[in-house]
Amino acid sequence: MLSLRVRWAGWRLVGRLRRELLSAAEEWELEAEEDGSPALTRGAFRIEIVPRAVRLLDAIHLYCDDVEVWLPLVPRIRLRNAVRLFLLRKASAGWGAGNAKREKSLRSRGQRKSQ
Repeated sequence: MLSLRVRWAGWRLVGRLRRELLSAAEEWELEAEEDGSPALTRGAFRIEIVPRAVRLLDAIHLYCDDVEVWLPLVPRIRLRNAVRLFLLRKASAGWGAGNAKREKSLRSRGQRKSQ
């Protein structure tokens, strides 16, 4: 009975974290570890993805107050996918901002040349 409670608590925690990652993305801080792997932090929680040779087997670690939290397999995979989606959204937002700056500088160069 206790193992069922532990699994259910893992599912609920991952569900909350996924919702927070996808809805309140600006509250999560994106960092890079020494080896270049991404880490997300918010409050007491820290989520790290450790890349592997095959992306399908990337490891994900969840920490609360620097203590690793055990998660069942399927919620762990769901959390990993939510983190990947978060990273992709962050990268595409950065790409759009970078392009807007570049287009603005190109426009100002064009205006200077025409004068």
